[in-house]
Amino acid sequence: MTHRKEDQALTVRPPADAVEPAQQVLAERSLEMRGFIAACLYAVAADPDAFIGGIAEFWPPPKKRGRPPKAAEQAERPTPIEDRAQDGSSS
Repeated sequence: MTHRKEDQALTVRPPADAVEPAQQVLAERSLEMRGFIAACLYAVAADPDAFIGGIAEFWPPPKKRGRPPKAAEQAERPTPIEDRAQDGSSS
């Protein structure tokens, strides 16, 4: 097993509706989420077809990456400087 500092960090944001039920099931079996995720990584590496086939029906759709596009209303909203000009106030 590798030294902890050699382990690569992995940050994920699982769907909120999946986390609590999974934690409850794991806790009932005296298992931790971290260990479960590590076991899943080992399992997919050992037998990818069987492991992925077993969870295929639960696979979430891909998420869009990056920043969401700005809403049209935000683009049309005046800046604070434009607001002051419209009000007739000055700095």
